[in-house]
Amino acid sequence: NIEFVTITTQGNSIDFGDMLDAISFNPGGGNQTRGIWMGGEAPGAPGSAAVNTIQFVTIATVGNAQDFGDLRATANIPAIGASPTRILAMGGGNPSSFFAYIDFVEIATTGNAQDFGDMSTARNQNTGVSSNTRAVAMGGNSGSGLVNVMEFVTIATLGDATDFGDLSSGTEHTGSVNNATRGVQTGGRFPAYVNTMEFITIATTGNSLDFGDIPKASLAYVAGASDSHGGLS
Repeated sequence: NIEFVTITTQGNSIDFGDMLDAISFNPGGGNQTRGIWMGGEAPGAPGSAAVNTIQFVTIATVGNAQDFGDLRATANIPAIGASPTRILAMGGGNPSSFFAYIDFVEIATTGNAQDFGDMSTARNQNTGVSSNTRAVAMGGNSGSGLVNVMEFVTIATLGDATDFGDLSSGTEHTGSVNNATRGVQTGGRFPAYVNTMEFITIATTGNSLDFGDIPKASLAYVAGASDSHGGLS
């Protein structure tokens, strides 16, 4: 299922349409026109059925998702960053591999993802925030343990990620939300599940700072949305 809310109001979500398949762990992003989901996991034993599908919808309408193209490999839970023109999938993994590479697509087109560059280490279960110009990948699982590293890229270019700073601890299963200035990481596993939030100022570099807490005592696999994120000019 795909459901939507009008962010300026309050109320229950409304049916938008359906995705191509039933999948989970499929992060998304977009711009003023399109919403895009990248990768994910099909039904089955946890971690056993990662997919490489990219799907999109036109946000102003309602209707089912359409096929956009494919990631370069099957991947669940890559970090997502978006500008008004591009969307990036940073890292991610499948049962046999964790990835360091970064994929990108041009939002206004359709087609398979292309190589953008690499992060310093392979990681899965990381989360991403972005402004119009920068995308930041936060934390994740390296396969040998949780990492607290944050790295960034300039979305309009191609190239490898650069060190941004550190989270307060290694983390995975987190959510994120941002506007054009700040990125906020919410909840996750550190290694116990927590209700903390941390933030960064995307245009700078440096370690994250405490933002506050979410009401639930412990929460993971959080999803966030905002009306002034990096994919909006």
